[in-house]
Amino acid sequence: MPTDDIHILSSSDSRILISSNVTESSSIELTSYSIERIYYLLKTEKQQYTIIKNKISPPAGFYWSIFGFSAKPNKNTCIFERINGYTSCEKCKKTFVYDSNSGTTHMKQHPCVTDLITQTTSSSINVTLTAEQSKIIKDLIVCWICNDICPVFITEDNGLRGLVEECRRLVNNILRCRSTTSSHIQVVAESCHARIKNVLEEPYKNGSLPISPGFWCNKSKQICYLGVMAIVVDKDYIYYVLDRFCKQFQEYEKTSENI
Repeated sequence: MPTDDIHILSSSDSRILISSNVTESSSIELTSYSIERIYYLLKTEKQQYTIIKNKISPPAGFYWSIFGFSAKPNKNTCIFERINGYTSCEKCKKTFVYDSNSGTTHMKQHPCVTDLITQTTSSSINVTLTAEQSKIIKDLIVCWICNDICPVFITEDNGLRGLVEECRRLVNNILRCRSTTSSHIQVVAESCHARIKNVLEEPYKNGSLPISPGFWCNKSKQICYLGVMAIVVDKDYIYYVLDRFCKQFQEYEKTSENI
């Protein structure tokens, strides 16, 4: 015979016995509730409806510090039992469907949870970037946007990896606004052009600069792209693969003549 775990919930008027398990004999019927009705009942009938903590399994997510299970008293025992299939925010009473198919994204993205994360982060971390650190971040963002130009390979980009690593190191106050990034593109572009010119100058003068076309397709969007790469080994035996451009390929025939 299943037994309930009994917990004590403090109340301003009395102490209420709460059970966080639901037995087969529970009188609570899932079909008699909806997220709108539970939200309304939690707001208006506080003596009959409450929110109990997740005691069934160890809460793994930060959101469980705010969310719990909607509950009402069992008609026979008057012990609060979970209303199966729902979870509610303890702060605002917002209620969501919660089962094996619903996932937890709705709880993670709930404003009360995101506000708590922001408050916790702001109170525990206060980082001010130096001018040099700020420049590094802007350089990395621009390089990520401008250098790694094949969208489907974005998770493999060195630009993204470098940015994530620097963000992990500096923690906060990292990402810059659109206008700052846009204005910094010109600065980084001039620096990159100068570096590329230095790399390509020697093999170009010696007539040993190989240029290779690159052709690839985005199958999900049904779009083909044509790119050109310069492949160089400099005097110090350092190997470079430099993307010169990448643009949509409009020709229907993907023949060498059209390329």
